[in-house]
Amino acid sequence: MAPLVVYVAKWTQPDYKEQAKRDNRVQLLTIPYSHYNEAARWALSKAKVDFEEHAFSPGEHILPLLKARVGGATKLVSASSTFGAETGKHYTAVPFAWLPDGSAGLDSWDIITNVAKFHAPPEDLKAFLDQVLGPVTRKYAYYNLMDPKFSAAWTGLCTHEKGPLSQALFHMAFNPILKGFFTKELGIGKEGAHDAAVAEVFEAFAQADEFLKTRKGNYFGGDAPNGTDIAFAALAAPVVMPSNYCGARFEKYFAAIRADPAVAQHTATLRATETGKFCLQMYGAHYVCK
Repeated sequence: MAPLVVYVAKWTQPDYKEQAKRDNRVQLLTIPYSHYNEAARWALSKAKVDFEEHAFSPGEHILPLLKARVGGATKLVSASSTFGAETGKHYTAVPFAWLPDGSAGLDSWDIITNVAKFHAPPEDLKAFLDQVLGPVTRKYAYYNLMDPKFSAAWTGLCTHEKGPLSQALFHMAFNPILKGFFTKELGIGKEGAHDAAVAEVFEAFAQADEFLKTRKGNYFGGDAPNGTDIAFAALAAPVVMPSNYCGARFEKYFAAIRADPAVAQHTATLRATETGKFCLQMYGAHYVCK
């Protein structure tokens, strides 16, 4: 028998699968500031796929994703990198997409390759992006967001363009839970943990620089960017911090973090790497955000 929360999700949440069929339009479920979601959104926009984005705050996304992933006869589980995958939290992972034909895009890679129709990257590069670069840049970003001095930026991200009820739920329920979750998952507060997270980013960028040397032209796609280039740039973006990340809709929050002297020093150093330069070049010349 399914847990009660799944029944609640099925009873209370919109039917985005039916909406995709009715509107003949992909329905994309996201936490909009996430870099995995950014990669999927960028790829769909670049491929000119008609889609509607449903952007949820962290916590707010749980019921819609439970309905999408486990509310039907078949469990639609994400295979991409997620927090707490071993405890089943992949059942609420974003992004997720319903297609007009009733099929689903299960995660960012599935959306990039099977919905936007870009070629998949080589397995070693895909594994690096999904298991190394994406997770370490996310960890660094959340270390900053959980820092009390950036609490206004964190609150802003989570309540951006949300109504009074959603904001109240965030402050009273989701925020304490999320902070506890991230503190546990990232080891925030443990001696040396922050320095280790910073070191992981620099090591990941050194590895990413080596992968850039395997390109056959200016891009992994040769003479023009493909889905691999988009994913590479998007997953590096949380620490390179291009000003038009996520279409600049959250720039005022990221700019406040970027202004911190320690973060500014890290950002400048990372932007000077080959990976940082590539990320900025992709955002400068090829970024598309519907």
